[in-house]
Amino acid sequence: MSKIKDNQVILNLELQLRDSLVKLEIPVELPFEETKIPEFTQLIITSFDLPIIVEDDIAKKLSEFVEKENLNYLTKIWKIDEDNVDQNIKVWEQSFRDETLQYNPPEVVGDDEVFAEAYHSLVHSPMLGTLLRKESALNSTIREMHR
Repeated sequence: MSKIKDNQVILNLELQLRDSLVKLEIPVELPFEETKIPEFTQLIITSFDLPIIVEDDIAKKLSEFVEKENLNYLTKIWKIDEDNVDQNIKVWEQSFRDETLQYNPPEVVGDDEVFAEAYHSLVHSPMLGTLLRKESALNSTIREMHR
């Protein structure tokens, strides 16, 4: 087995035909769907003008090859993706931040706005009466201490 591209490997087939040994090198693109093995077997037979007797042998070897190489290919891809997870997360995070800021620029909030919002929340709070009574009691205590 040798590689042509990252997702393509060479299937080396050796078939015994009568008194001769036939060696074939067939490129197989990965991942290869196992449901296409019978079709690919027929393609090999017609392309190389082989006798139909070798069909079962080719299908068996192709099936074993595809199972092994698909597993190797997918394992390799999974490891590559696993190694790049942190990098991918950072890229997505930065892209999301840039996109969000592009369409929703951050608002600069001044002290006056913060005070107005806090005052509004306090005035409309159910705790306003309690806070005013506590403040009045504190005021009275401070006045008594200064006498």
